[in-house]
Amino acid sequence: MLDMANMTKTDITMHLSYITLDMANMTKTDITMHLSYITLDMANMTKTDITVHPSYIMLDMANMTKTDITMHQSYITLDMANMTKADITMHLSYIMLDMANMTKEDITMHPSYIMLDMANMTKTDITMHLSYITLDMANMTKTDITMHLSYIMLDMANMTKTDITMQCTHHISCWIWQI
Repeated sequence: MLDMANMTKTDITMHLSYITLDMANMTKTDITMHLSYITLDMANMTKTDITVHPSYIMLDMANMTKTDITMHQSYITLDMANMTKADITMHLSYIMLDMANMTKEDITMHPSYIMLDMANMTKTDITMHLSYITLDMANMTKTDITMHLSYIMLDMANMTKTDITMQCTHHISCWIWQI
């Protein structure tokens, strides 16, 4: 009491005796969330270690929206702890961080983006997806590409009915020639 007489309210709350009395009836969990405990606990930690401290994370997230919390570095790290490498690459936060410096074009070719984009598509729609076609054609020759179902359908999109019938005839003759 004498020791605390000339101290500010803030200084008193950091006083060892005050902390001990204050924590006397608290559970172990409550103690770890106690402001003084957190401050003492973090005293010898690096800045990086502090940001992943459970108490720091909880205090840091207190005024954040649910969406903001899922993007919080510490939340992502904890969330990914038990995930496989493959699962991590599909994690919303990972994808968004991964795409941060990518161009719009590069993003559409990102494996995670393609998979998320195709999630509600039918099998037929997927085969017409720009990214799917590009990936599918990657190891094909120029001739094989022109025979690709998606290529033919895209090629015919701006053609007249007459042009299309000539296109089909050409492809059929190509197929027969290959046989």
